[in-house]
Amino acid sequence: MRELELLTFLGCVLALKTKKQRSSFKEYFSTLCMFTKILNVLLYGRYNILYSAIYIVACLVHMIFIPAPADYAGPDSITYFRGPNLEHELEKDKRITWLIAFYASWSPACVKLAEEFAKISYDYSLPNLKFGKIDASRYQDVASQYKVDGSSWSNSCQL
Repeated sequence: MRELELLTFLGCVLALKTKKQRSSFKEYFSTLCMFTKILNVLLYGRYNILYSAIYIVACLVHMIFIPAPADYAGPDSITYFRGPNLEHELEKDKRITWLIAFYASWSPACVKLAEEFAKISYDYSLPNLKFGKIDASRYQDVASQYKVDGSSWSNSCQL
């Protein structure tokens, strides 16, 4: 009976979480899987703590060795900047306007933005309008120069 209560609680949490945000089926299914894994850890822990530990290790190994696939693999016109050469590239030609996205590969908001940013860069790239990206979590000194928070506590992706 306790397991049925936990499953009902899982359903309520999913309904409340997805009610606030307009999510696609893929995002809904991803959230369902995440909460189901948490519930499995609890249920295995009630039966035997060793089973719970084995399940946690199996989930971690799965996440490390089989990462989620990239959503968008279409064409883009994005320049990826590496390190402190951003300022030099921006100053090369004063006639070019740059739209730079500061991103973090671990951030769900940045992953969502990546597909749209790639489509926009392909559709609107001009000789005087270029699109670029720089990893704010890897190059924090450059990000802080432009007042972008690249720490793991930040939950936004900034342009």
